[in-house]
Amino acid sequence: MDDKEIKKIEQRGYSRGYQAGRRKTATDIDEVKQLMERIDSLTDRRRERIYLASLEVALKHCNSWAIGGKRIDNAEGYSKLAKIFTDNAISMLDN
Repeated sequence: MDDKEIKKIEQRGYSRGYQAGRRKTATDIDEVKQLMERIDSLTDRRRERIYLASLEVALKHCNSWAIGGKRIDNAEGYSKLAKIFTDNAISMLDN
């Protein structure tokens, strides 16, 4: 075997290893993307459940409340109050 043949063999081995690494990296990136999507889905579900519970509390127990000096007396007001409750609960859970 001369030097040219040895270099060709080394180059093929390097190329195969390089391509295998690229495939592995692509697979890893796909797995990370899937994991991030699952986390986002769980976060959305958690937020939705907290919002619905907050909306129920707002509707039942917050009849005389006000937001920014404006009395809550319609669905929009109760929804805003539930969102405030939800945001506060999420921030408390995340800390």
